[in-house]
Parts: sequence; C-alpha cells; structure tokens
Amino acid sequence: MATGDEHLIYVLQLSHLASGEKSIVDGHYVVDYDASRPGVGSSATSECHLVTTLDWRKAKRFASEKEAVDCWQQVNARDPVRPDGKPNRPLTSYTIEVQEIQLQEIEQVVLKEAQDGDGQHRVREWK
Repeated sequence: MATGDEHLIYVLQLSHLASGEKSIVDGHYVVDYDASRPGVGSSATSECHLVTTLDWRKAKRFASEKEAVDCWQQVNARDPVRPDGKPNRPLTSYTIEVQEIQLQEIEQVVLKEAQDGDGQHRVREWK
C-alpha cells in the first residue's frame, strides 16, 4: 500500500560543531561515514571515516529521517565509551540537519541544469 513517502529521500547536512566553533565541513553533506573506521589526517574529523560534499545530490541518501539520525549517532566500535562514560558517537560533535527531498524536486534540478547546461545548482526547494 502506497503511503506517499516512497518519493522522499533524506540527506544529512553538518551545520556546525556542537561547541559553536567553525569547522572545515560546516554546511557539507555526508557522503560516507563509518564511526568505527579510522579517518585520515590530524583534524577533528579524522577520528573516524567521514567523506563530505557541498553538493547535496552526491550525499548519501537515506530512506527515512530515523535512518539518517541513526547514521549520525553511530557508536565507534573501536572505542565505544568516552572517558565520561557516555557512548562515543564522533559525528554527534556536529549539529546536523536532516533534509527531506522529494524525488520530483531532484528531477526538476536535473532538468533545469540540462536546460542551463552549466551544471550549477539552481533549484533548492526542500524543507
């Protein structure tokens, strides 16, 4: 039975660090994330595997808002408990937005870009 939700996807956008500080991935969308896999480099984002993009169309797509939040709340299996006794969820150091996108809107963006021919994102009409 159709629920009307079958045309929706969800993407996860990193707004800013929960501390209020700026980071190099503010405003980026999550492409790939694994809390238990080591990251690369020496920044705050290197504690775990995190790949981001500024292009929401390249972001990992989730079937539900809950699935996106579950990704954000992944516990690091290598080091599951923080010194304060709470679960070690590296990505929760960021404030996030789960954005709902209707597949029809994606089709409109692709059509608009095909018409413009310059590959620029023109339509941003999701909540």
